[in-house]
Amino acid sequence: MMTLEQRQAWAEYFVQNGINFRFFSAELAKELNEAKGNAFDGLEDEAEESEEDTDSESADSEVEEELEAQGEKLARETKKVDLQDEKDADEQWVDEEKVGAEAELDGVPLPVAEQTRILTTDDLEALFLKHSPAAPEGAEASEVPRRKTSIGLVGYPNVGKSSTINALLGAKKVSVSATPGKTKHFQTIHLSDRVILCDCPGLVFPNFATTKAELVCNGVLPIDQLREYTGPAALVAQRIPQAFLEAIYGMKIQMRPIEEGGTGFPTGEEVLKAYARARGFSTQGLGQPDQSRAARHILKDYVKRKLLFCHPPPQEPPIDAHHFNRDLYD
Repeated sequence: MMTLEQRQAWAEYFVQNGINFRFFSAELAKELNEAKGNAFDGLEDEAEESEEDTDSESADSEVEEELEAQGEKLARETKKVDLQDEKDADEQWVDEEKVGAEAELDGVPLPVAEQTRILTTDDLEALFLKHSPAAPEGAEASEVPRRKTSIGLVGYPNVGKSSTINALLGAKKVSVSATPGKTKHFQTIHLSDRVILCDCPGLVFPNFATTKAELVCNGVLPIDQLREYTGPAALVAQRIPQAFLEAIYGMKIQMRPIEEGGTGFPTGEEVLKAYARARGFSTQGLGQPDQSRAARHILKDYVKRKLLFCHPPPQEPPIDAHHFNRDLYD
């Protein structure tokens, strides 16, 4: 999950480049849907138990009132979602007045808090409807056929397109997998009587890709079919702090001393060897640390967001990636 500072930095970049944007988290929406479902189930159980002592009609009324109260509570909590500590709120990454004055939605300036707010599923659906095509001027409602707005979810494989649809629907309607390419066909799902969601298979444009290692770390290429793992492992070693890797995996990374040509930072090979030793992964015959097996485990953790990293927005001079992600490892 992006921190508040990270969302602010990306908001400034989008504003400066004239890109329309809003932030949404399928994972957060899923958690809210599950919480709402658990609350509903709990209230139903309470209603069944109370039927023995109370009239069924009054029990139903109480359940409806409690469900409504619970729904309002969840809505308030969603509106107040703030994933940062008070320190993060005080130390602004960007100039609020500058961004707030430039970011607009339909010509109306957006305050900084609204720019960086993570939308709820209701907010996102309302945004879809707000930007749907309007009926022709002068035509009566009865003369214009009711058209649905089609929203296409397009992007790299394994970036959360299907997860976003499931979050919007509040249930699993399309298949989801951590393996790239799970969605094989174009699918249409009716979100409401006015909106259709289109789930597309992942698209890869090799000419626009940087390196194969980047595609692996971005979850675009399947890890289990990976033959060359040193490049992706090196990227993970560069991006995730050594102390965090050692703490989360319970291992000690042995690095080459600086006087012997080391850089002071672990290499991908050093990380893989340390992980293999800690897990007891060894090759047959010589019994050396099985780096290939270790790479599959670490890269899957990276793609599944167990090892968090957020790219800073491009700018000159470049933003230091370690500083940009410092709050993710506290």
